[in-house]
Amino acid sequence: MFGISIRELLAFPFRRLSLETSLPVAEVLKRMQDAVEPRRLWRISGLHRDFEGVLSMTGFKICRVINYRNSFLPIVVGKMLPRLQGGTRIEVQMRMQWIVTAFMLLWAGFPVLLLTTALLHIDIGILDSRAPQGLRPHQFAAAIAMVVFGYVLCAVAFNIEAKRAQVLLLKILDVR
Repeated sequence: MFGISIRELLAFPFRRLSLETSLPVAEVLKRMQDAVEPRRLWRISGLHRDFEGVLSMTGFKICRVINYRNSFLPIVVGKMLPRLQGGTRIEVQMRMQWIVTAFMLLWAGFPVLLLTTALLHIDIGILDSRAPQGLRPHQFAAAIAMVVFGYVLCAVAFNIEAKRAQVLLLKILDVR
């Protein structure tokens, strides 16, 4: 699916890459400038570059331009370093937006909190007959399913977009 294995799809939603190209830093910067446009709040035209974001002389912080909604679209942060042998090494990190990460931690944290308190009540229930009898099996399964669903949603949506961004970067930077 999308040229990506199940293992890659379910990988933790964070990527770190080290790309090396024979191009000098100045040429890498020029190619990135040709592929990156300033960040815009609204897009009316269908004509756009591959990425939007900010470039500097030594790095970039960009995001792929898409014509659909995906909250798990990776933020691509890169640092361009000259190599002694000639060429450039680009250190890249792909991560989710902080607000999306915080929301998903809350999403997963709520059922984990419920499970924790229920398990504590079971221990208390042994000592105190008035305490609740703990979590029923279907409630436990629902809490686990909610956490698993949240993780799979994050991982799959992020990794599909990260793979697309990686392919575009490899093409732009002429890395084989």
